[in-house]
Amino acid sequence: MTTQNTNCAFCRSRHISWTDHSIEKCHLLGKHQCTYCKELGHTNSRCPKSLLKKQKEEDWQKHEEEKRARWEANEKVRKEEKEKQVQFKANCWASIAAKSIPSEVAAKLAEEDRILKEQSEAKRAAEAVKRAEEEKVRKQAAKERWERNYVRRMRDQYGLKEDFVVPSHYGKSEICLSKGDFWYFHVEGSKTNDHEIAKKMREDITNQQYFRAYLKEKYFVNWLNASEDTEDDCLYLVELRYQKDREEEEAYYELLKWEEEQDKIWKKELEDEEREEEEMKAKLASGAITKKQYYEWEWAKQEKKWEDEDAYHADGLRLYEANYQHMRAEAEWKARKEARDKKK
Repeated sequence: MTTQNTNCAFCRSRHISWTDHSIEKCHLLGKHQCTYCKELGHTNSRCPKSLLKKQKEEDWQKHEEEKRARWEANEKVRKEEKEKQVQFKANCWASIAAKSIPSEVAAKLAEEDRILKEQSEAKRAAEAVKRAEEEKVRKQAAKERWERNYVRRMRDQYGLKEDFVVPSHYGKSEICLSKGDFWYFHVEGSKTNDHEIAKKMREDITNQQYFRAYLKEKYFVNWLNASEDTEDDCLYLVELRYQKDREEEEAYYELLKWEEEQDKIWKKELEDEEREEEEMKAKLASGAITKKQYYEWEWAKQEKKWEDEDAYHADGLRLYEANYQHMRAEAEWKARKEARDKKK
């Protein structure tokens, strides 16, 4: 009698209840999306497409090793044959006959042999240069072909799933994005798919601006946090969030410092005003100034107070206008988003 296995390795790795069901009946695994093929029901380590790709790479490696072994065996045979030919020539009748040739004839033959040897070496050198140049051209063509295929494959696998338009707003021109764009942000950090081509495209300022404009149009002003854990999330955005958190933390402490300094300034100004008022009243009482001078000082003080109030109200109006423009922009964005969702 066999006992049915009710242990779920997927849930156990996440430290949740894993003894009351098997991995075949795991509801969480059924909703889990594979990071490689984007399908549900399995992890990246168990992805059929990933395993198939790995098997193909292993088969190719084995094929290359076998080809290398055959080449080395053939080279060994050719070397042995060449050594036999050299030994044969040393013992042939021409070598024996050369011992009886006069020195003048031998010198002439040696000179002719030297010339022929130099010509042969020059010919071999020229052929080697030609082969090297042809090999260089072949490798360059293969590199360009690989790069073209690389970009195409990465666009299909990691880029936008459909065309996207960022409408013109606030004086900025319309941006038309094509299916497959922004793939280079999603391969960053990948050992198999990242490449110098992708790195250069990620570092391009225009590509970064377009990516941010796309995210803002898709998720609105809070696009950096709203895009977290979505299909658009990537290492580039993770680093931006980390940078934003640091900047906000620094800004918070700077604000506390500024408020503390402003509080000191406000208290000092209040003390100065009270001291000035007491001094003016004392001067008026002692006859150092006239009532007219006192009233003029008092009126100037009132005008200063009104100016401060006007500035405060102006700031309030600007804040109200900014809030109104934000609400208007949000309403327009929601209308565009609803129109996009209806097309899907």
